[in-house]
Amino acid sequence: MASTSKNPHEINQIISENIEDLIFIVNKNHICEYVNFEELRDNQTIFNYIHPNDSDRIKKFLKNTLKSGASLEESRIKSRSNSFRWFEIKSKRFIDDANQSKIFLICRDISKFKKTEKNYRESLERFNSLVDSLPEIRYWKLVQSKDSVSPFQKTREMLDLVMDNIPHFIYWKDTNLVYLGCNTNFALLNEVEESTKIIGRHDRDLIWSKNIIDYIHNIESRVMDNDQPVHNSIESLIMSDGNKKWFEINRIPLHNLKRKVVGLLVTYEDITTRKFADEKLKESEEKYRGILDNIKESYFEVDLNGTFTFFNDSFCILLGYSKEELLGINFQNLVDEENKIKIEELYNKVFKTRQPETNFQFQFRYKDGSNVTCEESVVIRYDGDGNKIGFSGLARNITEKYILEKKLKTSQEELRTLNRELEKKVAERAKNLIESEKQYRTTIDSLGDPLHVVDKDLTIILTNKNLKNWLSELNLDSDIIGKKVSKVFPFLPPKIYDEYKQVFETRESLISQETNTISNVEIMTETRKIPIISEGKVEQVITILRDISESKKMENQLKNSEKQFREMVNNLDEGFYRGVLKGPLMMHNQSFNRILGLKPHESMNGVNSSRFFANEEMREKYYLELEEKGFVRNFITQIKKRNEEMIIINLNAHLIVNPKGTQTEVEGTFMDITEKFKLEQELMESEKKLREQNIQLMKLDKVKNDFITMAAHELKTPLISISGYTDYILMKHRSQLSTEITEDLVTVQRNVRRLETLMDQLLDVMKIDEDQLKLHKELQNVSKIINNCLDELSYLINEKNLEIILDIDLEIVLNVDGERVFTIFTNLISNAIKFTPEYGWIEISTRKEDNKYFFAVKDNGIGFTEDEIKRLFKKFERIKQPILSESVNVKDSGTGLGLYITKGIINAHNGEIWAISEGLNKGSKFEFTLPL
Repeated sequence: MASTSKNPHEINQIISENIEDLIFIVNKNHICEYVNFEELRDNQTIFNYIHPNDSDRIKKFLKNTLKSGASLEESRIKSRSNSFRWFEIKSKRFIDDANQSKIFLICRDISKFKKTEKNYRESLERFNSLVDSLPEIRYWKLVQSKDSVSPFQKTREMLDLVMDNIPHFIYWKDTNLVYLGCNTNFALLNEVEESTKIIGRHDRDLIWSKNIIDYIHNIESRVMDNDQPVHNSIESLIMSDGNKKWFEINRIPLHNLKRKVVGLLVTYEDITTRKFADEKLKESEEKYRGILDNIKESYFEVDLNGTFTFFNDSFCILLGYSKEELLGINFQNLVDEENKIKIEELYNKVFKTRQPETNFQFQFRYKDGSNVTCEESVVIRYDGDGNKIGFSGLARNITEKYILEKKLKTSQEELRTLNRELEKKVAERAKNLIESEKQYRTTIDSLGDPLHVVDKDLTIILTNKNLKNWLSELNLDSDIIGKKVSKVFPFLPPKIYDEYKQVFETRESLISQETNTISNVEIMTETRKIPIISEGKVEQVITILRDISESKKMENQLKNSEKQFREMVNNLDEGFYRGVLKGPLMMHNQSFNRILGLKPHESMNGVNSSRFFANEEMREKYYLELEEKGFVRNFITQIKKRNEEMIIINLNAHLIVNPKGTQTEVEGTFMDITEKFKLEQELMESEKKLREQNIQLMKLDKVKNDFITMAAHELKTPLISISGYTDYILMKHRSQLSTEITEDLVTVQRNVRRLETLMDQLLDVMKIDEDQLKLHKELQNVSKIINNCLDELSYLINEKNLEIILDIDLEIVLNVDGERVFTIFTNLISNAIKFTPEYGWIEISTRKEDNKYFFAVKDNGIGFTEDEIKRLFKKFERIKQPILSESVNVKDSGTGLGLYITKGIINAHNGEIWAISEGLNKGSKFEFTLPL
C-alpha cells in the first residue's frame, strides 16, 4: 500500500509541534538552510542565533564537524522565546543530493542544569569560607581588631537592616538544635521583643512550634545528618493559634572550615495568600469547565486555524462523534465546500472587528453523513495578555445549558497594608542581629527576591545571589557592583529616579509597580525602596524587587473568566436564575423574562420562586429531588406566565452552598418545550400505529414466503417427471423422431431445467431472507472447485473464444460448503461470459491476506456505472442484456437472483463481496473473501 507524503510545510509543523529540541541544517558557509522553530530568512547564518561570546568556539566546532563527521559542544543560543539559553549541541555531517556537505545540528536545552551547576559552585565556595567556630559567633566583637570594627560594623548594620525588613522568618541553630540567633520577624512571631533573647533556647521554649516540635526536629536533624540543603520546600504548618499556614522553606547546613557540619540556617516565607489565590484560580477554572460540561447548549472552542480544542458533551451529541474523535479535528472535515467558505468568512469578520456574531446559520455533517442545521453565536477568545487565541461559540438547537457564575475577590488593599507594616518593622528593627559578613551574605542569598543597595549617587554597592540569577536569566550583565543604576538598567523610566530622590529626601519607604520590556520579554515588578538612615540622614537605599508577572497574568485570567461568565449568561436562550432554596430569587437573565412574559428589564429579584409552579405536587417533588441529590436533570413541569397562561418547561438545576455555609442557594436553567411536548406526544402515538402496521406486514411477508416455498416444492414434482420422460425419449427414440420434434423436445428439456433452476433459486432466496440458509462445511480444495466450474462452463467459453487467465494458488484448503462455493463461481463466471464480447478475456485470481482469502473474477466486458453497481446485489435486478453472438444465442438476461444468492452464500460463510468498474465498456471486477 502506497504511503501519502506530507508537503514540507506540514512536515515542519509536525516537527515544531512534537520536538522541543532546536534543529538546524547549515552548509559549509555556515548559512542556515532549515530551522524548526521560526520562519527562515534569506542568507541567515547560524551565528544570528549564537551568543557573540561563543561565536569563535562554535566556528571551531563546525570546522571540526566537517573534518571528523560528528562532534559535541555547549553554547548559548537564541531560542523560541528570543532569549539566550544554554544548549547542548550534537552535530552530524551528511552529503545531500547535490553532493554538497551539510551539517545537521540538534540542540537540547540545558539551561536548568547550567543554573544548578552555577548555584552549586557558589554554595560550595560560600560554605568553604564559613568560620570554623559557628557556636561562638555571639562573641564576634571580642575577636575583631579595632581597625576592622568600623567597616565591619557598617556592613553588619546594613545587613541587619535587610534581614529585619524582609517578610521572612529566619533563624539558625547548632547541631543540638539550640537557637544561635534569628531575625526580628521570627522573634516577634514568638512574642519576644528582642531577637537576642532567642539565643540559647530550644523549640519547647517557644510558642510558635509547640504543635510541630517533633516534625521540625526530625526534618532539621535529617538535613544536618545528610549534609544536603533543602531549597524551596512547600509545607503547611499548624501555628500556635490553631490556624494552618503555607510556607516556602529553605534549610541549609552550615560548616566550619574543615567542612564539618556545625549547625543549620532556616528561612520561612509565608505564601498562604499566594496558595489561596492558586486554589481560587483552579476552583474558578473547574467551575468554568463544569458549567460547559453540564449545559445543554452545544459549546465549543477552536484555535485560529479552526481546530477544535474544547467542547462539551452536548456538542458531541449534536454531531454524533465521541470526544476522542472530535478533539484535534478541523471544522473543515465536518462541512462541505459551500459551508466551509461561509464559516471562514464569518470567523474572519469576527477576528477583524472583534465583535461577536449571532444567529449565524450553516450546516454540519453528522457522523452518519446526514446534515445538521445549526444556529450559532461566535466570539473571539483572548489569553491573559489580551492576545487573540481562537474562537468560542454556542449552537442554538441544543436544549440544555448550565450557567454557573462565581466571583473570586481578593483584597489587595489588605495586602498593601500588610506590606506597609512589614516595611515599617524593617525600618525600625534593623540593627539587632550579631553575625559575621559571611553569615549575612548567606542569609541574603537565601531570600526569594532579588535585592541590591545603592548609595546617594545611585551606585550599586551590594547585591544578593537572586539578583544576579535574575539578571542572567534576562541576558543582562550580572557584574554590577560599583556601576550606576542607569547603566545597569537603561530601560528604567525617569520616574524611577524621582522615586529614589523622594526616598532620600523624605526618609520614608516607597512601593511601586513597573512594567518593562527586557530582552523582548515584558516583565512586571513590584519594587520596595527602603531607606538606611544614619545620624538622621539617608545614606543608602535598599531595593527589593519582586517579579509579579505571573500574579498579574492570573489576575487578568480571572477577570476574563468573569467577563466570559457574564457574556454567556446574557447570550443564553434558556431562562437562567439563581436564588435561595425555597426562597427569593437573587438574579435572572432576559430569557427568563421572555419565557415568563415579563417586560425585558423587569426584575423579579426578591420574589419567591415557588409562586411560578402551577402544580404544588410537582413543586414539592422538585425541592425534594434537589435536597436529596443536589441537582435535577430534565425535570418536566408546568409553570404560570404573567398572563396566567400555562406552559411546559424542561428545568435543570443544582444546589450551591455559600462559603459561609449559612444558606443553600439553587442555580438553574429552563426552556419552554410546550410545542415540543405536544409534538412528542403526537410522535409517540404515530410510532405506536407504525409498530402495529409493521407487525401486520411481517405476518403478510411470512405468509408470502410460506406460499412461495410450498409452490416451489409442489412444482418440482411434475418438473422431475417431465424432465425424466424427455430425457428417455431423446435417448431411446431420437433416431425415429423428426428434426422438428427433436428440437421441440430439446426446447422442452432446456425450459424444464431453467424452471428447476428458478425453483432452486427461489428456495435459496427464501432461506437467505429468513436467515435459514444452512451450510454443510468441510475442508475443501477451492482451487479444484474453480477448475471444475471452468470445465462445466467450457462449452460457453469456447463458443465465444474467450481467454481464461488463471492466477490462483494450487492448494486453497478452506472449511466451506463445496456445493455452495461451486454455485458462487458458476454465477460469477457465467455472468462474465454473458457480458464479455467474443475474443475477450476473463481473469480469475486469488491472494491470501491476514486471516482471509481474497477471490476475484475480472473481465473486459461492458462494465457498470456507479448507479448500476449499487443495484447489483438486490433481488430481481436485471441491469443489462447479455452480449449476443452467432454461436451463443443468450437472449435470457436471467432471473435477477444470481448475485443476490451469491452474496447470501458468501455472507453465510462470514465473507464479503463487492463489485468494481471504471465505467461503461471498461470491464468489471467482482471480489469476495472467505475466512481461513
